[in-house]
Amino acid sequence: MGTTEKLSVSLPSELVAKIRELLEAGQASSVSAFLAEAAEYKLSRTAQVTALLEAKIEALKVADPDEHQRIYDNGADFRAALAAGKALRDRNTEGDA
Repeated sequence: MGTTEKLSVSLPSELVAKIRELLEAGQASSVSAFLAEAAEYKLSRTAQVTALLEAKIEALKVADPDEHQRIYDNGADFRAALAAGKALRDRNTEGDA
């Protein structure tokens, strides 16, 4: 995996207890190894879902371009709201840095 960095995390007590149980049972070699594997799995699944959605979008563009455009246009307000929310969060956190 290459170089490592230290990262401090806080987890719900129930998760900590479950991770400790796995360590005691020998099902995980260390907390770091367990969390690294969980993060790699989550990132991999996210990439797989993203690729699947992108493929479905491309298929819809070919199969029904009008429907694709209608869906895209309907999402314009949603994308604008997301962008406005991000801009507001960015402004609100500028003083925190």
